[in-house]
Amino acid sequence: MAFESAGNFLFAAAKKYKLDKQALAGLLCEKVRKIFVQEYPQFASAWEPVKFQHGKLSIRVTDASASSALFMRTFEVIELLQEHNLPAKVNEILIVRNS
Repeated sequence: MAFESAGNFLFAAAKKYKLDKQALAGLLCEKVRKIFVQEYPQFASAWEPVKFQHGKLSIRVTDASASSALFMRTFEVIELLQEHNLPAKVNEILIVRNS
């Protein structure tokens, strides 16, 4: 009998109850958060992935300078995310500011 990881079991359970899209989005956001900590440590606390839907990743920023920094690096970040083994492909980044 082969060993199956808990992540696979949890994703299968989520799919059974029609929560697979939400589970995928949560998993992707968590992986992106870890990538930010590794690749952009100076912005890891200012950029927070909050939503993934239809290839669009929404990232909440803390202030205008964090927003500008992310905007200037948008294509770089998308290429970086496509190099990693993410569960879905990120095609677009949406920058979300706190009101």
